[in-house]
Amino acid sequence: MLHGLYFALRFIGGPALLRSIPSVENVDSTWILLLSIETLVYATSFSFLLVSMAKEQIEARHRQAALQDPLTGIANRRAFKEGAERRLRANQQAGRTSSILLMDLDHFKAINDKYGHDGGDQVLTGFTALVSSLLEPDDLFCRMGGEEFALFLSDTSTDHAVDVAESIRALLAVRGLRLNEGFIPATVSIGVVSSRDPHATLRTLLTRADEALYAAKAGGRNRVEVHKSSVLDVVLASDRGAA
Repeated sequence: MLHGLYFALRFIGGPALLRSIPSVENVDSTWILLLSIETLVYATSFSFLLVSMAKEQIEARHRQAALQDPLTGIANRRAFKEGAERRLRANQQAGRTSSILLMDLDHFKAINDKYGHDGGDQVLTGFTALVSSLLEPDDLFCRMGGEEFALFLSDTSTDHAVDVAESIRALLAVRGLRLNEGFIPATVSIGVVSSRDPHATLRTLLTRADEALYAAKAGGRNRVEVHKSSVLDVVLASDRGAA
């Protein structure tokens, strides 16, 4: 800052200011030496600063890439687990309900076989855009892998979680997904679990949501199934509130 201020004042200052600031030619050898050392330190420090900033940017990009699905641009499985763990703990401490939706696109292999992998990629990105348009800013949406997606909803009752799931299912069934210049029919099966249990783990909730998803597939697909523990948890929560 002193280095820049010195030259800035000499550049923009008036004649009186210029006369008050000695020129380099009139400064003794000690000041010239100090100015030279200061310039060297400035140049060296600035170089290290640039290298450090570049390194931080590269590390930030690597961290983002490690937590982002490269195809859809949303969170990947690792990012979902980290984010969902934090949200679950916060909800449990505040006595709020946590809900998880596991979604699986129906007959996705048939879509890949018929339209190729490029068509399958378009279906995945189209489904991502459809779901993202229905979400709140705090909702955590991720691609778990393949054609399976997960959604974490904070402070959401079982009924509202089901409403969100039904909105996704119905909109997809009616609209389908864009492929090249047209649309193709597509449906999704969704398993829902909600809990206010202060001791529930993310692994437990994901297992229950997966069981509900399996039930949705076994029931004919293109449907939403709620894990039985969600209904029981609501009843228990109501009983605790009444007590």
